[in-house]
Amino acid sequence: MSDSGKQPVPNSPPTVSRDTAYIILLSGAIAGILLLIWPFFRFSWWWDPFVDWLRDGTREYAWRPGLVLLSGLGGLAIMFACFQFVRPLERVDPNARVVLYGYNAGLSALLVLILLVIGNLVVNVFYFSRFLDTTQGSFHSISEVTRKFVTELDRPARVYMVMSPNDAAYSNMMALLAMLHDLNPTKFEYEAISPSLNDVRLADLVRDFPQLTKQGLLVTLGDKSNFSLIPTSDLSNVEFEAQTDQRERRVFNGEVRLMQEFHFLSDSKRKTVLYFTQGNGEPELDAREPRGGRPGLAARLRAAKNYDVRALSFKPGADGKAPPVPSDADMVIMVGPTRPMPYAIESLHKYLEPTEPEAKKGKLIVFLGPTPGVIEAGDTMRLTGLEELLRKYNVDVTGEKIHTFAGPDNTLQLDETPERVTVTASPTAASDLHPLALSFKDQFPRWYQVREVKPLTTNPRFQASTVMVAIGGLWKETNMTKRVFDSFQEIRANPQNAVRSGRLIFEPISVMVTVSETDGPAGAHGMGAPPSNPKPRIAVFGASTIATDDFLNERSFDLVRSTVDWNRERFSNVGVQPKTHKNYILPEKLSLGKAFLLPVAGILLGIVGLGVIVWTIRRR
Repeated sequence: MSDSGKQPVPNSPPTVSRDTAYIILLSGAIAGILLLIWPFFRFSWWWDPFVDWLRDGTREYAWRPGLVLLSGLGGLAIMFACFQFVRPLERVDPNARVVLYGYNAGLSALLVLILLVIGNLVVNVFYFSRFLDTTQGSFHSISEVTRKFVTELDRPARVYMVMSPNDAAYSNMMALLAMLHDLNPTKFEYEAISPSLNDVRLADLVRDFPQLTKQGLLVTLGDKSNFSLIPTSDLSNVEFEAQTDQRERRVFNGEVRLMQEFHFLSDSKRKTVLYFTQGNGEPELDAREPRGGRPGLAARLRAAKNYDVRALSFKPGADGKAPPVPSDADMVIMVGPTRPMPYAIESLHKYLEPTEPEAKKGKLIVFLGPTPGVIEAGDTMRLTGLEELLRKYNVDVTGEKIHTFAGPDNTLQLDETPERVTVTASPTAASDLHPLALSFKDQFPRWYQVREVKPLTTNPRFQASTVMVAIGGLWKETNMTKRVFDSFQEIRANPQNAVRSGRLIFEPISVMVTVSETDGPAGAHGMGAPPSNPKPRIAVFGASTIATDDFLNERSFDLVRSTVDWNRERFSNVGVQPKTHKNYILPEKLSLGKAFLLPVAGILLGIVGLGVIVWTIRRR
């Protein structure tokens, strides 16, 4: 039989000498590796022109990344040619076989990577020019409302993000701002400033915006005088499952709050007119400089440049009738009235419920702390008339004054008066995304002279919600003439008995209530509100000292100003929904086999199976 058709014997002697093959292999490998790695030592020389070409279309130095590409391809080609030359040694030389197989594996991985990059570029450029969001809650998408607003901007908008990279909302906020910038690069700009890494830039920003006292977003629209601040606490929150108290989902409110502020700034050409009532026991609006030389409430509001602060008196005229609330009033604010005011109540009722069809419904903020006791009424609080008026709007201003026996940490309050009460945001209001509760949920201010204010449900037109609550070991008094320390000593003598009798309370007590008017089922408070579209109308505080000049500080002023902004619908629904991200929680009875043993067994089976396949092929 002829041997002309037989294949060469695998172990036949190679056609190239081993020494020559090694020299060619080493030379080709060195040359190829040098051509591949030199661009990493001159990275900026070719990367910056590449970025300029992609971003701005600058082609002056576009040949540099092209040269790098040709160099890489040339290095691969040289190594490929050298390896092909020594391929006859593959079956007889183990060293050559290892080098060839390693090169083939590396080349295959590189080709797969190149194909993936080209495929992604083609899909992104020709099919999906926008962000592709695959999350269930559309966590990384922009609503059409936001897209339309940013695209149609007619004046520059700039957002300064003063946040730590470790903040929970940092990455989501950066992604959102980047997407908004891509929508309108000429009108929408943003800048990320780390408080710890960019202290010089932060100092310059604070010099231009002294109101920037905490981390968050500084939003400007048009000129720099038209700005607003969004604290980081507004940007995200975590909701907990009521029964297990475990994290249920994460909520990102960045887009909602940003659009609310842009709408607020778009409508800020006219100052909000605030009327402060006078003549019913309230402190005079501009009577004197408060102690310590600090500016008072009226001065602070005027300094904010968004408010026109005026005084309002309900003193009856010659006809015996009180003047009406001026028609230009955006809001009426009452700080600590202590006397009965029948004339004022009549005017306020007409202001809140106008009879004229075209008249706008009034908005009211009341700071009503404990009033002096009336002997004829058993030393209970003096009624001002506001109590009955507010009850029509589902607010119960009780006659019970709140005192502190023990702080939130259960330590006795011995170093200061029990009339100071620790308050914080209501957890229920925070979970319902009430803007005020979200802004102050992690703060624990001390209010002086506080009474209980509770929400009611009697009038279906209005939705009343507790926003701030008093916490700690508390007791309530209806007798305004009784010595506070006498009651403190009575409880201290037998605190267990006080708890059993219900006199000493360790449950939160409502001290601030907001009221929204609904045109349907009761809904949320502005962030992702349902179709009921609630309109803010009234806010009632169970303390007046927080708004008086002598006790006013930065924290209490932030609360007052935020309440004014909430009432003027700054946090109203703008058609943007919060983004939610659910957390997967492992079940309590976790199957060890399903969670660990089964995946490990599958991995081992895959490795063994692939090994058997490779071994079988190699044996052939």
